[in-house]
Amino acid sequence: MKEQILKIAKDLEQGTITTEQSQTLLLGLFGVNGRKFFSVEGGGDWADASVDYFINLTNRTGEEVHREYDESGGYHENGKKWFRDWVIEKGYMREPTDSELETFYDGL
Repeated sequence: MKEQILKIAKDLEQGTITTEQSQTLLLGLFGVNGRKFFSVEGGGDWADASVDYFINLTNRTGEEVHREYDESGGYHENGKKWFRDWVIEKGYMREPTDSELETFYDGL
């Protein structure tokens, strides 16, 4: 964990990540809920499937946010926006930086 904290501090000092991103990473390291990683599997068969990762900026679960998307009409009723584009536009989630993803994977 010490190495991860030092890496976050170095990235922040060098301007690779913002203050908000460093807070998200540090909260994640210490297991504090609030801002958390959320993944969405893309459709298609196994060869086409993909996973998008987000930082959840809400106090709601990813399932609750996805339910709102579905209840508002999903792809067709939301201006033909896929879930990933819809949540970013709404400000519910953002894409993680490379540094955040690296820290996330290191913690697995």
